[in-house]
Amino acid sequence: MFNGVPKIITKYAGIFISITVLLFILIKFIPENIIISNYGAGAYNGLGLKDPVFIQYFYFLFDLITGNMGSVNIKIYTGNTLGIVGMLLPETLEFLLISFLASLAISYKVGVFIGTKYSNTNNINVNVFPFLILYLITGLILLTIFSGLLGIFPLRYIIPNRFATGYPWIGYAGNGIFITKPTNIIMLDSIINGNYTVLIYYVRGFILPFIALIIPSTIYLCIYISRLTSIEYNKDYLKIAFIRGLYGNDYIKHIKRNIDSTIIREMKPVFILFIGGMIIISYIYSYMNIGEFVVYSFLNYNGGLMGAIYGIFILIVIILIFDFIIDLAMRGKKYVLH
Repeated sequence: MFNGVPKIITKYAGIFISITVLLFILIKFIPENIIISNYGAGAYNGLGLKDPVFIQYFYFLFDLITGNMGSVNIKIYTGNTLGIVGMLLPETLEFLLISFLASLAISYKVGVFIGTKYSNTNNINVNVFPFLILYLITGLILLTIFSGLLGIFPLRYIIPNRFATGYPWIGYAGNGIFITKPTNIIMLDSIINGNYTVLIYYVRGFILPFIALIIPSTIYLCIYISRLTSIEYNKDYLKIAFIRGLYGNDYIKHIKRNIDSTIIREMKPVFILFIGGMIIISYIYSYMNIGEFVVYSFLNYNGGLMGAIYGIFILIVIILIFDFIIDLAMRGKKYVLH
């Protein structure tokens, strides 16, 4: 049952430490006065700046794990870094989960359909990372179409400010940042509290970022899955099975079974793409999540540097957890490179 689990845990522990070392090296290139201005009066004690560099790393690692990364003073929020990240994390996970699953479901269905209808057995090694540019283009094009041509403008905030004073389960923490009870996920809390007015406003603010986020990854996955399906569809064993009538109308089930492990492995780079796309789309639409926070923190370098580093760290941890789950699910299963 646990075969291979210690090896996987060791692998990700090593990756985690490597990432924290890289982040630590990054901050050592930043002027100390900037770090202190972000971290606050306790920077020397909190970061161990008077100790040798090797010891400073362990201070930094402890602060990353505990979230003790000082305060930020940026356009969308002023206050404790851990507090803002904690407020934005539930919405971030919801946005990622819904968008990613929707993209995967659409591309899987369309990709398998295209792969079994049209012969396309070319190389399936599509480079995923140029699709980051497509996120920017898609977001701006949708913004232009809906606002410039149709007169439908994205909401300034994820929900109107007046809801924070009108409903006891909604709190307001900053420039467009809301806290809701009991889960701090606005969509879910709207349903739990039976307030569909808030839900409708939320969906209106959700739909454009959602569409802009799923388009590039869905295009990529459709291309990848259709080519993978077509390769499997055109293999000799399947042609022989057709002739002998072994599969009947269930041949697609056999194709899916044989390509699923390869598709699941491909989710790793696609999810990284998704995180990058979320950061871009969140900034374009001022959509409340960690992606927006990271961009504003980097833009306001003097007041948000430590917040940006911590936000990036949290997003990396999300990626590592996703990859860890994939590796656990796929351990011992055959992965065929086509």
